[in-house]
Amino acid sequence: MLAIICRKLWNYRSLIAISIITELRVRYARSYLSFAWMIMHPLAQVIIYSFVLSNILTARLPQVNNKHAYVFYILSGTLAWSFIQEVIVKTASVFIDNANLIKKIAFPKIILISTTVCIAIVNHLILLALSLLIFLLLGLDINWFLLQLFPFFLLILIASSLGFGLLVGVINVFLRGVGYTMPVFLQLVFWATPIVYPLDIIPAKLQWVIHINPIVPIVSLYQQVLLFGQVNIDTLTKSLIIAVCLLALGSFTYKRACNELVDAL
Repeated sequence: MLAIICRKLWNYRSLIAISIITELRVRYARSYLSFAWMIMHPLAQVIIYSFVLSNILTARLPQVNNKHAYVFYILSGTLAWSFIQEVIVKTASVFIDNANLIKKIAFPKIILISTTVCIAIVNHLILLALSLLIFLLLGLDINWFLLQLFPFFLLILIASSLGFGLLVGVINVFLRGVGYTMPVFLQLVFWATPIVYPLDIIPAKLQWVIHINPIVPIVSLYQQVLLFGQVNIDTLTKSLIIAVCLLALGSFTYKRACNELVDAL
């Protein structure tokens, strides 16, 4: 199943590239404000959360010997989360938003998904470069050797986000109310993930929330690589398993419903 999807992506690579370039031009070339907001929005969130939690609630990260440690922690988690959020939000409505295109011609629907993910990757890499610059300016000791493996960690992030996005996108076609619940759902997942607070402050009675949240290992992987300069094998293993399972589930759902999507739209 995954092999078939990969083959289709390769066959349509030129059309996908054109779609990506066109979308980026429409989104950013005509509006520098949109591009600036794409960068400033997550950074503004990091600044607000860092100020509130480190100054008002006096949250600390004793593992990192740097006064800006909490900024690094939140920024690392926000990097992963912003990608996941963008992919899920965009793919949740991608088939509905392009219904006329899908209905009128024999348009390969996989192009819509792949274009959405590729644009999210471009945004993510820009934010990553900016984050690394901030880390350096604020004196964080980055593990450059481990950072060379970042493409592998990015693949885990992509697979997880794409799998969940495909699942939500297909379900939203048949159950239109799902799309309206996504903002609330994502907000719940955000606060159920240790992005703006350390994992060790969670009460024992709420630890089960962390254990059932599939996003936690993936976000933790980013925090470990970028902030702590190390990778926990248990976290890496869980991230891989979750990524494979989500991608397989999303691909299976998309494949089964692919022919019925046009009629449902």
